[in-house]
Amino acid sequence: MLKNYNRYNFHGIVYRTDKVYGKDDKSHKLRAQTWEVIIDLPNEVEWIKFNYDQVGYYRVNYPAEMWRNLASKLSQEREAFSVTDRACLLNDAFSLADSTQLKYDLVLDMTEYLITENDYVPWSVGAGKLTSLRRALMYTDINEEFSKYARDLIKTIYLDVGWDANPMDEHLKNRLRVTIVSSACSLGLPECLKEASKRFKKWIKNPDQLPHPDIRNTVYYYGMMDTSSEDYWQQMWQLFVAEKDASQKSNLMYGLAAIQNPSVLYRYVELAWNEEYVRGQDYFNCLQYIASNPIGESIVWDYVREHWPDIVKRFGLNERTLGNMIPSKQLFYNFKKLNKKLEQENT
Repeated sequence: MLKNYNRYNFHGIVYRTDKVYGKDDKSHKLRAQTWEVIIDLPNEVEWIKFNYDQVGYYRVNYPAEMWRNLASKLSQEREAFSVTDRACLLNDAFSLADSTQLKYDLVLDMTEYLITENDYVPWSVGAGKLTSLRRALMYTDINEEFSKYARDLIKTIYLDVGWDANPMDEHLKNRLRVTIVSSACSLGLPECLKEASKRFKKWIKNPDQLPHPDIRNTVYYYGMMDTSSEDYWQQMWQLFVAEKDASQKSNLMYGLAAIQNPSVLYRYVELAWNEEYVRGQDYFNCLQYIASNPIGESIVWDYVREHWPDIVKRFGLNERTLGNMIPSKQLFYNFKKLNKKLEQENT
């Protein structure tokens, strides 16, 4: 089933198969008011990939058996598809599953090949989707099973790229390293968390020796998360308060939100209200960082409900970042209801 979201500007369906690849691409026109195109293949094919190299602005959904064939081919020979096509297949599969048009078991079949993937673009899609899905499954019975599966996928590439940048590496290799290290820690890979903690402790003892800019956020956040030391948090807080560089201050603000101590997180929420510590334009980013921590999500939501009139008085109802403050969908819906109720009371 081809998803055509812009049929009047849609010029054609392009595709490749295991028999037709390389320069011999095929294209079929889909004209306005036409909802069906019949493609006659001269020979039986093992697989067919529509919208090759993502040349069109549309997603493609396949019958379940075709998804399985594509997943199998990816696992057997990922180079049969271009880097762009591999990323496109992952992106389409996850997006369709998110919209309930595809079962997640088929999506996970597509991800199995990632254990052999070493290119940045597919991993930038795969890592982001896996970490988001783990977040969604956080409080479910299958969370640990899924987390182990995701960690097994990313472990090989994590051990390959490591933490330290090589000046001789190409730009995309460095981007791959940053993505993999951050995602591996987010997925709870023990080796990654251990290294983040080691580098964090080294830095906190000598704050003038900053971690490499590419991994600084990862060291601050997951080092703090893994240690969850209140003493380290206090040291980091003092560094945050004294910091003058806006970029470094934002990095420290992000790292402070990772501690797994609810009482410290609540104190952080309260401290953030004081503009001597957190500027008004950074306030909602700070709350967003805290709410992104599963332990901090309910703390931020309770605080927002309790102090809603003060927040409205200070920032107004039209503050554009309010809607992004709580990551949980259910909490976001409750947030919108609260906002609507207040608007009705003010009219």
